[in-house]
Amino acid sequence: MMVVCGKIEIYENQNDIIQNPMLIVEVLSPSTESFDRGRKFEYYRTVASLTEYVLVSQKEPIVEIYFKQNEKNWLYSVAKGIEENIVLQSLSSGIGLKEIYQKVENADWDYIDDQEMTLIMQNGYKSIFIEVLMKTKPILKE
Repeated sequence: MMVVCGKIEIYENQNDIIQNPMLIVEVLSPSTESFDRGRKFEYYRTVASLTEYVLVSQKEPIVEIYFKQNEKNWLYSVAKGIEENIVLQSLSSGIGLKEIYQKVENADWDYIDDQEMTLIMQNGYKSIFIEVLMKTKPILKE
């Protein structure tokens, strides 16, 4: 999932390649996790407009965030556990992992297997995350 600020810029008239995302969210799957963390993130770091990269685990309630501080440095933060919250600095908003993992809120994380979690996360997960982003709470700055 991507968030774009302003007009969407499409790469050479290809509707599936957006050139100006400010936030990208990846739901990690066992088959693509190392690629999402490695080569894909290496490519994403070359996208000038990108300021935040979020990785959401399917295995347990863990959300990792990389926030661009400058051209060479990305700040890493992690929220572990269903009671934790994350801050999406690019949106100046925060949200709880309870809301992100709402379809699996009552799950016993010690007993849910990868196949079951993959099924739960794939069934409408992207639309859930979009709904969750719409519910993010602005961070009040004093």
